[in-house]
Amino acid sequence: MAGGYKDTRTFFTKGTVAEWEHILTLYKEALRLKAQQKNKKPEELIKLDTWFQEELPKLIHSRKERHLTHDEIVQTMKWKLARGKWRPRLTDLVRINTPLAVMQVSKKAFRKLPNLASAVRALSSLKGIGPATASAILAAGAPDLAPFMADECLMAIPECQAIDYTVNEYLIYSDQIQVVVERLNSIDKTGSWNPHRVEKALWTFCIINEFDPSLLGGMPRNGADDDEDSLLTAENGKSDTLGDNSNSADGHSIDCKVDKETENDANDVGIADVESHPEEEDEEAAAKVSDDQESSNVSSVASSA
Repeated sequence: MAGGYKDTRTFFTKGTVAEWEHILTLYKEALRLKAQQKNKKPEELIKLDTWFQEELPKLIHSRKERHLTHDEIVQTMKWKLARGKWRPRLTDLVRINTPLAVMQVSKKAFRKLPNLASAVRALSSLKGIGPATASAILAAGAPDLAPFMADECLMAIPECQAIDYTVNEYLIYSDQIQVVVERLNSIDKTGSWNPHRVEKALWTFCIINEFDPSLLGGMPRNGADDDEDSLLTAENGKSDTLGDNSNSADGHSIDCKVDKETENDANDVGIADVESHPEEEDEEAAAKVSDDQESSNVSSVASSA
């Protein structure tokens, strides 16, 4: 395969700084590929992504205390769904939150940092917000601490065998991302790598590797890092570099393709630690459960602040 990689887990655990840097330059190409797969105009997704990646962080940090507005949290949900699986019900749920609740709860969440679990749980008290969307909000406002919980990235983590939208799963994912951050920064003396940057590059590799691996043909091959052998060289004839972690239970290579039938929709409508995986036809029922259980959360937050 072009680029010399077996799978995304190999790239995640063994990729060099030069290789990670190169992958980041292909981010917009990955967005175009994703848009094409969803039958959307690439320009629309790129415009929305530019807002999330560049404009929203500046808006959050321009305030005396970090928080999001109602419009921004709705737009963040649109970004998440545009890059992932489209569920219009979630956007409707997020819109129900009052502007005051969004401001107060997001302030509270950012105050909880660096405790990611507490921050995610705080945001999950808002209607329509689960751990995955909460992680997007935190990634925009605290990229040095929080990676976005993208499906593709989850499946690239050696410890992840299935999509599970829970706080505990996010913490495992975040810890693994941090390992890569520290490894890259130990070689790249600029210290420019943070959890969100690693997650963004990992998502890029996953999308390109799945939909157009020929784009990986320009990956650095020799002398990528002074202190580290190139993965491309190391991978030649070494199919077992990751040991058991690079393979599934049946011995086949695992890539980042997501099993859409096992997505946990319940958590993304705000039930933070539900372990079941409702099918698509049960999504509205799960949303209704969230309505009943969380309607008091938004009003109580607004009245108590």
